[in-house]
Amino acid sequence: MKHLTFYIWTFIFLLLTSSAQVYSQELADVKNESNLAYTPQHGLGLGLGMKGITIGYTYQWSQPWAARAEVGGLLLPNLNSQVNLSGQELSVTGDIEVLTSSLLIDFYPWKSSSWRLFAGIGYTFTQQLSGRAVYANAISYGELSFEGEEVGYVDVAITTQPWMPQMGLAWGRTIPQKRWGVSVALGSYWWGAPKVRLAATRMLANTTKEQDKLQNNLSGYQWWPFMQIGLNFRL
Repeated sequence: MKHLTFYIWTFIFLLLTSSAQVYSQELADVKNESNLAYTPQHGLGLGLGMKGITIGYTYQWSQPWAARAEVGGLLLPNLNSQVNLSGQELSVTGDIEVLTSSLLIDFYPWKSSSWRLFAGIGYTFTQQLSGRAVYANAISYGELSFEGEEVGYVDVAITTQPWMPQMGLAWGRTIPQKRWGVSVALGSYWWGAPKVRLAATRMLANTTKEQDKLQNNLSGYQWWPFMQIGLNFRL
C-alpha cells in the first residue's frame, strides 16, 4: 500500500510539472481573448468514500484556482474479526472514529478540462482507532477451563499526528458548469508514523512487552490513501 501511494504522488508531481507550461500558454491566450475580470464562483459539495462523509464549500476566484473548506467524519463501530496468534484464535472487536477538517487548493491545469490537482492540510479533531482482543475458544489448564475475559484481554489503541497534509488528483469540477455535477478524487494523507498503546490483563499481561515491536512494524505505514466520490452544486 505504501509503495502504491508513492507512485500516486510521483505521478501527480510529474503531471503538475508538465502542465505548468501548458497552463502558462493557455493563460496568455485567455488574456488576449478578453480583458473582462473573472466573476468569482461559489459551490457546495457532498462526498462519500474513504474519508467518510464530507461536506465542503468552494470559492473559485479565477479560472485555474479555487479554495475549498471541508469537514468530514468516518464512524465504524463494533468491527469484528478473527485473528490467529501463535496457533490460537483471537476474537477482535474494534472501533474507528475520525472527525477531520481540511483547507484545500484546487488547480485546473487546462481551461477546457475537468481534471484538477488539489493539495492542502487537514486537522483531526477526533481520532480513535482501537480494538479489544480475547481468546475465541476456551483454554484448559489441567481440569480447569477458562474462556473469554477470564483468560484476559488485550486493548490496542493507534494514534497519529493531528495535522495531516494531503495531495491528490481529481476529475470533476467542485463548481460545475451546470447546476450540479459529480467528481472522483484519488489522493493520500500523510499522517506520520503511528503510535501504538497496548494494555492487557490476567494471563495476557505480558503482551504489553510487544508494544515497541508492534509500533516498529507499523512505522512504515505513514500514508492514508483515499478515494472520494463527490456530488457538487453551483450556488
